[in-house]
Amino acid sequence: MITLSHFAEQIPPFHVMALLERAQQLAAQGHDVIHLEVGEPDFETPAPVLEAIAAATRDRGPATRQRQGCLLCARRLPMIIGSGLPLTCHRRRSW
Repeated sequence: MITLSHFAEQIPPFHVMALLERAQQLAAQGHDVIHLEVGEPDFETPAPVLEAIAAATRDRGPATRQRQGCLLCARRLPMIIGSGLPLTCHRRRSW
């Protein structure tokens, strides 16, 4: 028999499993329950959903992303390139 460690016993149950347990209780009491909490659907993806996905990927705009990083370094970058100075961030990171 497998026993769980003390650490493993402290992990809270996965929310979906608690939801599934409650749904099973309601079904056992005679309630009509439609299970959407786990598993895969037994129907095809509706055409409007597929069309929306296709449109979103087709019409997403430029492939560039918003620049992330240090704004101060981005402003200093044009002055540093070609100057022979080391390319470092004021936060003491080197590239």
